[in-house]
Amino acid sequence: MRHSRDNHSLESHAPQSKMKKQVSVILLLCVYIGVLGYLSTLIG
Repeated sequence: MRHSRDNHSLESHAPQSKMKKQVSVILLLCVYIGVLGYLSTLIG
């Protein structure tokens, strides 16, 4: 029971970590798209 309560408290107090994860994912997507565009220019 304690573990479940700890998890809930962490989830309620961890909006910043979620934001950081979203930002990191967005940055990774931007880099991935940039690499694909660069490779497409090299191929084309």
